[in-house]
Amino acid sequence: MKDYLDEIRETESKAKKIIEEAEKEAKAIINKASSDAEEFLSNVKKDSEEKALLLIKEAREEAEKEVENIKSRYDEKIKEIINHSKPKIEKASQLILEKVVNFYGNS
Repeated sequence: MKDYLDEIRETESKAKKIIEEAEKEAKAIINKASSDAEEFLSNVKKDSEEKALLLIKEAREEAEKEVENIKSRYDEKIKEIINHSKPKIEKASQLILEKVVNFYGNS
C-alpha cells in the first residue's frame, strides 16, 4: 500500500513540475510575444513618421513649385500691363506738359 502512495506522490510531484514548466514556458511565450509586438509597433510608428515627413517634404516642394509658377505668370501679366500702359502714360505726360506750357506760356 505504501508503494501505491509513494507512486501517487511521485506522479503528483511530476505533474506539479510539468505544470510549473508549462507556466514558465507560457510566461516566456507571452513575454516574447509582448516584446515582439512592442518592437513591431515601434517599427510601424517609425516608418509612419518617416513616410509622413517625406509626404510633408514632397507637398512643400510641390507648393513651392506652384508658387513659382504663379509668380512667373503674374510677373508676365505685370510686364504686359506696363508695356501696354507705357504709350498711354507717355501720351498723358505729353498732354499734361503741353497744357502746362500753354497755360504758363500764355501768361
